[in-house]
This record gives sequence, C-alpha cells and structure tokens, in this order.
Amino acid sequence: HRIVDIRPATEELVPIVAVQAGAQESHLPATNTIDENLGSLWSSYLGKSDEHWLQMDLDSATNITRVRFYFTEPRHAPEYRVEVKTSPEGSWWTVANVTDGKGGWQEIELNVDHVHSVRMFATYSSLWNRGYKGEAGSEPAWSGLWMNEAEIYGRKVGEVMPTVLVLDTPLLSNHRGGFTEVE
Repeated sequence: HRIVDIRPATEELVPIVAVQAGAQESHLPATNTIDENLGSLWSSYLGKSDEHWLQMDLDSATNITRVRFYFTEPRHAPEYRVEVKTSPEGSWWTVANVTDGKGGWQEIELNVDHVHSVRMFATYSSLWNRGYKGEAGSEPAWSGLWMNEAEIYGRKVGEVMPTVLVLDTPLLSNHRGGFTEVE
C-alpha cells in the first residue's frame, strides 16, 4: 500500500445517545435504528398522520455534515423532511426536504452547525401506494415505515479531528497494521 494523500478528517460517525418516535410497535421500537443491526427495524405501523417521525438526540452540540437512513421496501418514506434543533429546548427547523425516497440507504447532505437533535419526519400523504424500487404499489399509508438504521456524521463543536492517511488500495477488514521490510 502506498500513501497518496495526507489530510485532516472532516467528519466521523456521531454517537446517537437516545431516540424516540411518534409511533412504534412494542416489538419493533425506535431503538432498533441505532443498534448497528440491519436485521432489526423500527415500525410506525398504525401511527396517526403526524406520528411517522424518528428523533435522534446527540450528547453535545455537533456540526452535522450528513445523515443516512436505511428503509426497507415497500414501507419506505417517499417524501420526508430532515429537521434539527440547535438547542435542547429549541424549535425544530427544516434543513432538507427529500422527495425521491426509496428503500435501502438514503444519504442526505446537511452541513448544519451546533445541532443537538435530528428528526426525520415522513409526509403522510406520500406513504400511500408505495411499492418496490420506486414504483407504485399497494402499500397503505397506515402500514407505516420500516427503518432499519439511522446514522449521523459530523464532528463535535470544538473537536480537533485526526489526520487521515489515504492509501492507493483499501486495507482488508482484518488488517492489523505493522511494518514489513521488503528487499
């Protein structure tokens, strides 16, 4: 492996310390979205029209660069907004509107400073007639959302990020480091 660039890191996966949802099934709670397991999920099944949202709280003020959500089809969110609070007691304000949501990983660039909480809020009217791969289907809105994971990226306010070495080829996942001299 050869080093091709050395630069400061700009973001990292930010710990989410708590989650809550507008609606959830007891056996498919909102906490499943932060368990790092794509096999578990949160469901907002039978939620009212204003209850298809997930709130993620951070432990301190964070400069957010992007968020990622993993939805399972056909119960994805075709349209939703991403909102933030910049103080624990503050009001929600919309920082992104997604109008082309589908199943799988959805990534939204944000670049918002001093964030304490992030919320994904699905547009209820868009939940009618969802299908697979962005096509129309017959999934009713009351069936709710299925979200497997949520991730937030950025850096804590005032944090000094580490230096990153960019290599010409990626390391294997089981790479343990070290040095070998080759003659």
